[in-house]
Amino acid sequence: MEVSAKLARFIVETGFDEIPPDAIAAAKRAILDTLGVALSGTREQSAKIVAKVVANLGGQPSASLFGAPLRTSPSNAALANGVMAHALDYDDDIGVGYGHPSAVIVPTVLALGEALGRSGREVIEAYVLGVEVWLKIARAMPRLHTLGWHPTGIFGALGAAVAASKLMRLDVDQTTMVLGLGGSHAAGLIQNLGTMAKPFHAGNAARGGIIAAMLVSEGLTATREVLEGNFGLPAALCGTGATDPASMVEDLGAPFAVVRPGINVKRYPCYYSAHKCIDAVLHLIDEFDFEPDDVISVHCLVPDRVTKILFHTSPQTGLEAKFSMQFFMAAAIIDRGLRLAQFTDAKVNDARIRGLMKRVTMSEHRIMEGSDIPLDHPDAVTVTLKGGKQISHAVAIAKGHADNPLTKAELLGKYGECAGLVMHEEDVARLGDILAGLDKLADVKELTRLLRTRPSC
Repeated sequence: MEVSAKLARFIVETGFDEIPPDAIAAAKRAILDTLGVALSGTREQSAKIVAKVVANLGGQPSASLFGAPLRTSPSNAALANGVMAHALDYDDDIGVGYGHPSAVIVPTVLALGEALGRSGREVIEAYVLGVEVWLKIARAMPRLHTLGWHPTGIFGALGAAVAASKLMRLDVDQTTMVLGLGGSHAAGLIQNLGTMAKPFHAGNAARGGIIAAMLVSEGLTATREVLEGNFGLPAALCGTGATDPASMVEDLGAPFAVVRPGINVKRYPCYYSAHKCIDAVLHLIDEFDFEPDDVISVHCLVPDRVTKILFHTSPQTGLEAKFSMQFFMAAAIIDRGLRLAQFTDAKVNDARIRGLMKRVTMSEHRIMEGSDIPLDHPDAVTVTLKGGKQISHAVAIAKGHADNPLTKAELLGKYGECAGLVMHEEDVARLGDILAGLDKLADVKELTRLLRTRPSC
């Protein structure tokens, strides 16, 4: 059974002209969203710490850090920029439980693309193929969350590795071994959700992918059976016989993963699988116009994967609050929305927020034993008000999901709001224009140069 080599052959033989227009458009939207989120993420403490360490590490100045004048090596830049992109948990998602591809792949392709002088077409090509490998491997290794593995760090190491290999123009055998080396770099623990280590998973995967490609290009060898081998990554993480590696090479590019299942853009800066409930409670607020003091209780009906991940039932920090249904519901009801500014230590410890959090509960959908919850199964929120009145609303597909996407205006609005926190208005507009024509860009240095422009704050 040949799996790793087949994936590698697909990567090497697929060029920009084989990528259809809808996939190219999806990639450009994802890169726009990611860079907006990453720029706003430069203000986070985790991003500042990693940027400081990267500056101390030095390195040949060939790749840019987002929102800073510093240039460093591609692997160091990818580490820092990956942390920035994932620091706010506002970056995109794919599938359910498959992780956050763009926070890893975009920093990888921009850092290495800048250093190698690659075009916008080549950057898009590498991004699309990196996400493709990510999704095709991930769908054969479901429910990593429940085993304690963070998919972004696991699948990200492989997606970044092949994206870097593509930009370095490695051959099939080299790309196969780059996958093998990426498998040995795959890492990330669910236990670290709600800490600064979570965004490190994204940056670490991006850095590792670049290093893997560089090492193999110089002659370092690795297994050619990282996916199908008896001791390969799927068997090691999920158990022997628990996965079907052969399925990883089915339907490659038919359609591309950026099109189907597609990229899910986040409307709220927190755990994605809770967005249905956030949409639901905001709908109830809008429809019934109740006040926080009217609320007796809030109950959320969700899949078991949500209750397992949202283990911060009494968060103490803004980072922990990103994985707390209690905080999502309380903050949304009190502030009539859920935005970046709410995920702070001060907000989490506000007396009104903490009081309402105590009245929020969750339970799991009842299903037949051995059955999985369909991805479009509605999650529901029920609010009990003073006097005993109960109001409920269910949402099947969250706003921002690939099947319920943000409008162009909404996407540009999110990008502008995020990037505008750290860039001058004219630079935000210029960056948006460059990204809209990314496939026409002769050298991505024109893009990365702007990302280094002087911050507005």
